[in-house]
Amino acid sequence: MWQSKRSAEISNLPKSVRAAQLVLLAQGLGKDMLIVVTATVLVGLYLIPSQALWAPLSVWLASFSLLALAGLPVARFIRKTAMRETRLDVAELMLTGYAGLTCTLWSSLIFLYWHVHETEQLIIISAIIALANVSTATTFMLYRPAMLVALFCINLPVLAKLIVAGTANELVLALVLIGTAAIFFRAGWNSNQDVANALALRQANKELVAKLNLSLAEANYANAAKSRFLATVSHQLRTPLNAIIGFSELMQQKVHGALGDDRYDDYVTDIVDSSDRLLGMINDILDLTKLESGELEPIDEPFRLPDILEQAIKQNTQLARQHGITLVATTPDLQIDLIGDRKHVIQILSALLSNAIKFSKPEQTVTISTDWRDNGDLAIAVIDKGIGMTAEMADRVLNPFEQTDRSGSQLGAMGLGLPLAKALAERQGASIEIRSEQGSGTTAYLVWPSEKIIAGRPQPQARQTQQN
Repeated sequence: MWQSKRSAEISNLPKSVRAAQLVLLAQGLGKDMLIVVTATVLVGLYLIPSQALWAPLSVWLASFSLLALAGLPVARFIRKTAMRETRLDVAELMLTGYAGLTCTLWSSLIFLYWHVHETEQLIIISAIIALANVSTATTFMLYRPAMLVALFCINLPVLAKLIVAGTANELVLALVLIGTAAIFFRAGWNSNQDVANALALRQANKELVAKLNLSLAEANYANAAKSRFLATVSHQLRTPLNAIIGFSELMQQKVHGALGDDRYDDYVTDIVDSSDRLLGMINDILDLTKLESGELEPIDEPFRLPDILEQAIKQNTQLARQHGITLVATTPDLQIDLIGDRKHVIQILSALLSNAIKFSKPEQTVTISTDWRDNGDLAIAVIDKGIGMTAEMADRVLNPFEQTDRSGSQLGAMGLGLPLAKALAERQGASIEIRSEQGSGTTAYLVWPSEKIIAGRPQPQARQTQQN
């Protein structure tokens, strides 16, 4: 159970933590192997006088040195693989195999050339084995399976040598060696957990910093958008206010004589129009604020779609006439009954129509049509053949406080009409979609959900209502 629990801990480590562990291990592996080669040569020189087997021992030393030096390209491969966080299983398998092979070859020197009955050698070799356990645990501590295999392989030949000797002293020493290896393994395991926790914390901190930077960038972008909006709205509010104040002063000063003069009628008309514009801007700002604070709740009631379309067209007839635009509504003969906030739906469609009119050229047509989606939703489309916009602009135009510059034309837009329409639609379970191509026009959809459609389905024939 203990081993299965530990294995589960290893497999459950995040991929980024596993990769970071392998990178750290690979960075020190080459240097550690060079140290091991040096130590092994010294051990070999110590054992040679007692055996006088120069030729086989030299072959062994050369083989081990080559294997140890092979750790340099192995470490390079593991490091590159881990940094890319790809093929980690291959890198881990290669590391574990290399650790086992190196430690087995190292301990075979002692197995072949150590005489356990020589007391002087016993003390020195015991110290060497203890140092080898320390070196192995610290070298492969960052990857537990490699550490486990390395400790097993470095101690197994020595244990076999002691057990084969069969005397009480050698058996006691074998037990001591097993206990020592277990202690080093436990210490390495705990150190690995500490490193893994530190790496996981570092990764979490990096992700947190990235999220904070993203949030900061979004906040800065939002602040910049609001600053642009305030600059725009100050101009847009000042324009009708200037007209109201200016014409009122002219009338107050009676520059054309008594107020009965016909020229004052135009002033009054301009004052009324400017007041309506100003009131509309203020209402948009207040509505958007209420929506964001959750104070503006829709009131569901049944209504007929053609009636709503007619109201939205009436609200934009004068604007269309001023721009030389023809408004055309194509609706099914069969009445379509919906449920929702009647006032808000008119406001949404009016905003879509107003936007289409402002960005159309004189003598063009803005069309309202309906279509059914495959899922039963009703799509009410406002189609213009105006200047259009890029995909980036289409994404931005529904954001609050955004004002897209289409061919340098602002046209009195504050950047609140479409975002407000989007917010009003979403509050009722509907949605706004914008499809546009620069130079070819824009189609804005109010997509009404099927569950809020009471009755009505389109017929093959359609009637057309036209207002100029």
